[in-house]
Amino acid sequence: MVVNETNAVIASELEKGVVRGVEALLRAREEVEEYVCKHPKLLLSLTPTPLKVDMPETVRKMVVASKLAGVGPMAAVAGAIADVARREMEKAGAQICLVENGGEISLVNRSNKPVYVGLFTGFSGVLPFKLGFKIKPQSKPLGISTSSATYGRGVSFGVADAVTVFASNSAVADAFSTFICNETRRSDEELKSLIRKTLEFSEVFGVFVVKGKKVFLAGDVPELVKVDKDSLFSLTSEVI
Repeated sequence: MVVNETNAVIASELEKGVVRGVEALLRAREEVEEYVCKHPKLLLSLTPTPLKVDMPETVRKMVVASKLAGVGPMAAVAGAIADVARREMEKAGAQICLVENGGEISLVNRSNKPVYVGLFTGFSGVLPFKLGFKIKPQSKPLGISTSSATYGRGVSFGVADAVTVFASNSAVADAFSTFICNETRRSDEELKSLIRKTLEFSEVFGVFVVKGKKVFLAGDVPELVKVDKDSLFSLTSEVI
């Protein structure tokens, strides 16, 4: 189902994990909405804002992640909500916890099988549409976020078709993918330097950028594979 601006997929091998994830996602969204109503400046800020004692957990995650990347808190909202939902799935005992919230993914895969995550790189034709990443089993959380200046509803000041960041959580990935995408008007050499500096943050693992007819890849980026509809999220899931 779709709830206002939220369009999400929650998937797991455990039905109880999916239920807990859905409940947590809706609560996290409500937290953000209530706080933004009281503090509307947060909604419009394009630069980091300070932490405050009255901030709920989801908003705190947004603020912390956005400060690292030097962007506004709303740049990390979808990722932060995904992280909160994924954590509740883990508490329910799920081995595979996947939350995709508006394109931002929070994932734990403690199974013995890989998870395939699709990637849409726009209509430039530089890469095939059926492209994705093979995410191997791992015990620690992984955040995956893609920002684009050529499609989607998000605000971007760049020109990239897709900037995908792999990080320790989805909020951080969300914030840094926005930051890098905003800077893609730079020359190729400047962009490469920016990506290298981004990878100096311990929270950021890898960066994948599609800019026109060029692809930039740095750090620990999962294997690129061809994917089909049946291989994506082939688990017990609920679309929100």
